[in-house]
Amino acid sequence: MGLGDEPRFEKYHRALNRDHWEPLLLGRLLLGLIIKLCVPTDAPLLLAIGETLERRWGPKINYLGKFRDPVRSSKEKVVYTTGVRWLCLTIIVSVPWNQRKWALPIITIPLLAPKKSAQLGKRHRTSVARAGQLISLVRRRYPQREIRVIGDGGFAAVPLVQLCINTSVPIGMMPIQTHKLLFKCLRWSLFMSFLNKS
Repeated sequence: MGLGDEPRFEKYHRALNRDHWEPLLLGRLLLGLIIKLCVPTDAPLLLAIGETLERRWGPKINYLGKFRDPVRSSKEKVVYTTGVRWLCLTIIVSVPWNQRKWALPIITIPLLAPKKSAQLGKRHRTSVARAGQLISLVRRRYPQREIRVIGDGGFAAVPLVQLCINTSVPIGMMPIQTHKLLFKCLRWSLFMSFLNKS
């Protein structure tokens, strides 16, 4: 952008977190735009869902909790990290300038720890329940389109599979190449977390 030498460059990063945003409305608009521009009318909507842990700490972070760190944990030792866990719903599309498919983020929502849910007075919802909510929102928005959902083993849960069967949404495990693509996309989409200010 050419603003690297600007002494107050951090103010440009604050543009999204200075106001109240409606993440569901923004996600719906973004999904509609991506489908209109990148998905043929006869093609199914291929959604990928995944979660990531943003290691953060500090008194001003609303959704801070202690979560199992999948990177630092092993079979022998479980490591817990303080941070914010995010659930990201992406749509996988083909773009004309690249041979690989791209996972474009639609919406990123925080997943709360049970203690934090109780502290904030909110009902605790698991990542599987939240994933089901997001899939249902897309199904309600596009009732006639074929929708396919992929996710890692953490989403291979009976309630989510039942929801997908009831709403005619096939769900499957993702191959390792897609998992790597989604992980890169999740890291990039953390900037969208500013839109989820509540």
